Amino acid sequence: MKTKILSWDVNIQGFLVIVNLLLMCTAFIIQDLILMLLGLQLFTAIYQLISSGVNLRLQHKSMGYQKFRLMHFWGAVVYLVLLYLLYCVYVARVPDMFWPVLVVIIPQVISAGYFVLCYNELKYLQHNEFHMLR
Repeated sequence: MKTKILSWDVNIQGFLVIVNLLLMCTAFIIQDLILMLLGLQLFTAIYQLISSGVNLRLQHKSMGYQKFRLMHFWGAVVYLVLLYLLYCVYVARVPDMFWPVLVVIIPQVISAGYFVLCYNELKYLQHNEFHMLR
């Protein structure tokens, strides 16, 4: 059952990654879509935090991945808190050239990293399940 939940999670995240990539490429051409990209990033971040929490709670048999999942979960929480504080307190002091890095590039890296983590963990669990059945 745990592997089935992780499999659904990877499929949903794969869909979000594809939509995100398409929207990012389109936003370079049609710059009005940047707000839609930011909204998708926010939705993906919320989904991934919930997913990370659920998968931490399930404690899959792939213990090596737990530390990376913990790093993602707490790193993402700290990043969101720091970004919020930076926006509220220092919005006028942060140069405009840093905002794209802070609100687009870093979330893209976190999102892609978490997708790769879940995908690799799923493959690891499926490989071990296959060997258990032999």
